[in-house]
Amino acid sequence: MKRSLSIWHLLSFLVLVLPTLYLIWAWPALPSRIPSHFGIGSIDNYTSRSHVWLLTSALPIGTYLILTFLPRFDPRRRLAADSRSFHKLSLLLVAGLSASACYCLYLALHPEQLPDWKMGAGISLFLALVGNYLTTVQPNYFLGIRTPWALESDIVWLKTHRLVGRLLFGGGLGLLALAVLGPLTWFEPALLLVVLGIVGLSYGYSYWLYQQLLASNT
Repeated sequence: MKRSLSIWHLLSFLVLVLPTLYLIWAWPALPSRIPSHFGIGSIDNYTSRSHVWLLTSALPIGTYLILTFLPRFDPRRRLAADSRSFHKLSLLLVAGLSASACYCLYLALHPEQLPDWKMGAGISLFLALVGNYLTTVQPNYFLGIRTPWALESDIVWLKTHRLVGRLLFGGGLGLLALAVLGPLTWFEPALLLVVLGIVGLSYGYSYWLYQQLLASNT
């Protein structure tokens, strides 16, 4: 187990330092404004060159530190910091932030390019991987689908996460196909539809499960 965990820590460290190394390499050529928020085909917000380190270093590292210490505050001790599943989640979130930071630097160095299908593909893969994680997450107060009914019942929690995780995984793969093959103008509405639909379903499904559980116990 210790060897396995050390591998996850090493992978996380490599992912964390990658944007900083890219920033150091690109620094002499960076413009005064760096893209910090964008959609498919457009950039709608910028950060200054002097503050870009917050995006490339502080945000990924801060997120990793929060995830590292978060399990200690779980009163039910269900969020196991030494589990393979939790380390996968930490690596996934940090990798997503680091990839986004590197993409911002790439766009700054190539002002003639706008965010395209590659950004959509990255978001789609991220959603699919989060969905894969959700099918295994144990009840806790910090991570997951924390509806009132899921927090009240471990059975409702597990069934809700199993369904939502599979839907998110399938939705992510569908969005990936759309990003690569479909019209890019369809991607953002489809992404919004998938995310809002799954969020709404998670609340409705967990409430229905809880009511079914109450009815079976009366």
